[in-house]
Amino acid sequence: PVTLTANPADKGTFTVDGAAYDNAAEYSFGTNHTVVATPAAGYHFVQWRDNGSTNPTRDITIATTNSYTAEFATENYAVSFATGYAGYLTLSVDGNYGFNTEVTVTATAVDADKYIFKEWQVAGSQVSTNASYTFTVTGDVELTAVYEPVAYTITVTSVDDNEGTAVATATSVDYVDD
Repeated sequence: PVTLTANPADKGTFTVDGAAYDNAAEYSFGTNHTVVATPAAGYHFVQWRDNGSTNPTRDITIATTNSYTAEFATENYAVSFATGYAGYLTLSVDGNYGFNTEVTVTATAVDADKYIFKEWQVAGSQVSTNASYTFTVTGDVELTAVYEPVAYTITVTSVDDNEGTAVATATSVDYVDD
């Protein structure tokens, strides 16, 4: 028989001559066969352990010892973070993270009297409204922290109803830093 092993276990599959690998299959001595190692999602083929080949396809000739190990490794994905002038990020490091790695990032307004955190976005779509956001890496991603001006309520009252009328006009004013 031919023994094909994935390392780490269950992070790859094999075909022999185009058919799914069957560890109970019998092959005649001296016959040639093509073996292909295919990585699981989030992994990539590194090499065959016995000969160091980095090609996932190999030809084998059946001999007395027919044991082959395919080495697989976790895919790394680019994760980047962005924030506008109104905030900063903590526990965030742009870079590569392994598949299924959990990453936590926290957004904080630079001046909480002027701005508040609104949401995290990926490609313009909201993914969380929590300033502290934990996600699992499954591919390249850029997270953007979005902030908005603090809204203030201004109340106008007359001290004496017999002395005149107070009139207020509602306007929206965005804070502009000088």
